[in-house]
Amino acid sequence: MSASEILRGAMESGIIPEVADISRRGDVKWIQGELSYVTWISKGPEGFLTWSVNVGDAKFFGTMKPYGGMSVRVRAINEGVLSWPLKGERESLRLYLDEIHRGIEFVRDRADLASLLAEESDVVRGAAYAWQPAASYPARLVQSLVLARDIDANDLIDCIVGRMSNDVLILPNGDRLEIRKPAAYWAKQYSKVLGFEIPLPP
Repeated sequence: MSASEILRGAMESGIIPEVADISRRGDVKWIQGELSYVTWISKGPEGFLTWSVNVGDAKFFGTMKPYGGMSVRVRAINEGVLSWPLKGERESLRLYLDEIHRGIEFVRDRADLASLLAEESDVVRGAAYAWQPAASYPARLVQSLVLARDIDANDLIDCIVGRMSNDVLILPNGDRLEIRKPAAYWAKQYSKVLGFEIPLPP
């Protein structure tokens, strides 16, 4: 099966909405409610199927496009275990569709997205996880703060402000990651495309 055929199977099953835009390259994009979605599938080593889903904020999807949107990337914990479906192999296709459905359902709403972005590292839920490298943490904190303020999530705002008050984050390997200076940089960059200032805690 081609990548587009697999994605059409996901559409026929109702996992991907009919309004989604499927490309021949093996990706599909759509917006549903508060969230935006971009899903990729590809053939990995030894013919195994791999997938990832970017789940982002629909409201700021267009304006934040130069920075990849305000999104988290969801992946399978156990990659390389599903064989690429062949024509007529409905069972292997069903297994794949079950996998991608987990990725699409990973983020519940804007508040959940804001909370995920504010996490220091990967977040695991069942058989999937949000891939969040430490280097992106300051930028994600700023994105989370913008979202939290937009939905008036005061508890989350307080949490983010508290995390931003730290000068550095000590990583598991002992390295030090600066927080305040890069967060200020990203707040300035995001303000340019969003059209409003992003005040950060002193």
